[in-house]
Amino acid sequence: MAYSKKKIDSIFKSIITFIKEGNSLGAALRRPGMPCDNTFDKWCSEDVSKMTEYTRAREKRADVIFEQIMTIADDSSGDRKVNERGDEIMDAEFVARSRLMVDARKWMLGKMQPKIYGDRTILAGDEDAPLFNHTIPLVLSDGRSFEDLKNELKPE
Repeated sequence: MAYSKKKIDSIFKSIITFIKEGNSLGAALRRPGMPCDNTFDKWCSEDVSKMTEYTRAREKRADVIFEQIMTIADDSSGDRKVNERGDEIMDAEFVARSRLMVDARKWMLGKMQPKIYGDRTILAGDEDAPLFNHTIPLVLSDGRSFEDLKNELKPE
């Protein structure tokens, strides 16, 4: 389907707003009247400003999800319930569901924005923490180097 520039801008703005509210691109594009993902990708690849807007929207989405984590974790309103005898008891199902919701969002944030929300595990150097491989030359007390010693010990 061919879209006018004005229509593209309107639809694009709608998608970006929906993402900034904490929703995924897939959810945004499943709404009625939205383009397919290939069309959205084409819009972004053809217009650097659209790609920049989309990137910022994804960052905002991560912030919204982080706020959701804090809200869920701080909400103790459903932690207790009254049983059939009238005793107030812990609602283990509510607590477990809250834990699952928090854990799922934490995992998702770690994948979406690993430098900000991910667990910091460095197995190899990166641009922020490069690994250096420094060698210190070995010199014997008589002034010979390690290479000299290796050459002397080589069988001929």
